[in-house]
Amino acid sequence: MVEVRGDETGNITKAFSSVFSKRKFRTSSVDGDASYTLSAEFSMFEEEAPGNTNRVRYLINAVLQDSYGEELLSFTENNRVTSTTKSQTIARAVREAEKAISETGFAKNFDDYLSSLLGK
Repeated sequence: MVEVRGDETGNITKAFSSVFSKRKFRTSSVDGDASYTLSAEFSMFEEEAPGNTNRVRYLINAVLQDSYGEELLSFTENNRVTSTTKSQTIARAVREAEKAISETGFAKNFDDYLSSLLGK
């Protein structure tokens, strides 16, 4: 199960779900008898920016747990994005967060975790 608080557009949830589906794991957004649960929180905060620019800091905290509630993997991303308009800044922050999940940060950590299970 994948559950992301603060994800108004659903993009962050899709990014986490894609990490699992690309590795042939089925995901759900409904709490049922899931063997594993990824609980995450996504937030953005406006920050003071120089000149006529806009700045947003985004924060992702995620934890993968088994059905007994034991933490298997955690992931945190904290970054800021600056652009010319508020809407561009927010859109860019969401894109960078998606990339941090599906390409660089969480996906790599999850792959490392899976490899550790195989003893590699």
